This record gives sequence, structure tokens and C-alpha cells, in this order.
Amino acid sequence: MFKNKFKKLTGLFLAAVMTLVALPIQTLASEWGVGDNVYAAMLGNYIGSDNGTYGDKRNYTFIYYKADGDVATATRVKSNHAKLGVSKNGVTQQAICIEAGVSYSTGSSYVGKASSDDYMLMLPTKAQRDLKIALISGFNSQVTKSPVANTNLDDFSFATQIIVWEIQQQLRTGYNKGDLKANKWGTPATVYYEQLKGRPAEKCYEYILNKMKAYSIVPSFTVTNKAKAPTHTMDIILQRRSTVLHCRTITRAICRQVHSTFPVSQ
Repeated sequence: MFKNKFKKLTGLFLAAVMTLVALPIQTLASEWGVGDNVYAAMLGNYIGSDNGTYGDKRNYTFIYYKADGDVATATRVKSNHAKLGVSKNGVTQQAICIEAGVSYSTGSSYVGKASSDDYMLMLPTKAQRDLKIALISGFNSQVTKSPVANTNLDDFSFATQIIVWEIQQQLRTGYNKGDLKANKWGTPATVYYEQLKGRPAEKCYEYILNKMKAYSIVPSFTVTNKAKAPTHTMDIILQRRSTVLHCRTITRAICRQVHSTFPVSQ
């Protein structure tokens, strides 16, 4: 019953995610926008560079959000994962799903509205931030091939998808590969990671997590919350470098630079 209830909501999420991660800039400007009617599309299985498909290793419990923001659980039955997308006017774009386990009906019509924003606000603050970092660091519209040696784009996009699900399911506690912990609703810690363990996508998974770690570093003189930002007094000494060119003619012009440095008053 929950699948029908959340089918349309999921489509809205996916359509909105497309705006973030999978639309070429020129296409976004001219053909795609908030409020557009789009159609759900299945783009076939993820096929790794080792020619294998990607999918669940077991049945498991996952969480989903009700319309009122409450968390509920359901069981995912072991199966392969298909790439999801949205289509409009004959143009189809791959999507990243931001809510694991919820039905996405091929051919159904959806509208990319603010429902995606409403959904994001249901997530813990850190999960909201980490989802954004994952979509910046992983598969997006600028990635036309995998940046990781000996892997393909399906490996890379699937690794992105796994990290997004780990964050949304509240399993990921940090940016190291092993920073995983079962959530309080019973979703196993490694139920997503095990789907790419030992496969080419694992290298992409490590690559994306390392990029996320680097991106998330907060300099020591800043904070993440504007209201708590400290005030710093900066003393600036300005200097101007004057370059004087001295040239003399022999058989050709030979120039040497003499640099003079002197303070400049404000």
C-alpha cells in the first residue's frame, strides 16, 4: 500500500534531483525547469565494466518517510537495480534516486515541484548536507565517463547511488569507507555497500567518498553556522612591487628586470 501512496512523491524527488545532477546546462536553460511535466523512465540495468549487473545481496528492512514526516519501515526483496530517469519531449536524462525502496512507475507523469525540498527537510540536517555533497562529488551532468581507471559510467553512477542511499537511510556516519552503522529501525549497516564490494564500482565508491571528505573540510577560522561565526580582525600590510625594465642594445635587445618593493599607505 505504501508503494502506491508514495509513487508520485518519489517521482517528484527524482525529477528535482535531475535538475541538480543530470541535466546539461544548456538543456536545463532551454528545455527543463521547475514545474515541468516529465515522464518516468527505466534505463535498463546497471552494467559494470566487468559486464555484471548490480543488485541486492539479500532481503532487508529499509525506511521511508510518510507525508507528515514520520518514519516507517518496509521490506526490500532481493533484486537487481535499474537506472532511473525522467523524459520530456523525447529527451531522457538519468536520475539519482534519493529515497531507497519506493516505487517509481514507468510512464507515469510527474511534475517537478517543491515536494523535493519538502522531502529534504524531513531528513536530519547532516543528511541533507551530505546528500548535496554526494551529488556534487559523484555522478552529475559534467561526468560523461568515469574518472576512475578501469571502470565505466555505470560503475560510477551506481557508486553515487549507493552512497546516496546510505545517507538517506541514516547508515553513513562519516566519509571513510567503513563509517557505517545500522540505523535504529533495523536497516543493516553494510546492506548497500555489499552490493558493490569487490566490484569495479567499489573503486568509484572510494573515490567519491574521498572527494566528499575533502569537500566537507571546514577551515579552522570558520564555522558551518552563520549565526555562530566568529569575528576576526585582520591586519593588512599592502606592498606594491615596481618593475623597472632596463634595456640596452647589442646585436639584439636584452632586457633585465629590477624589482623594487616599497610599502603603500592607505
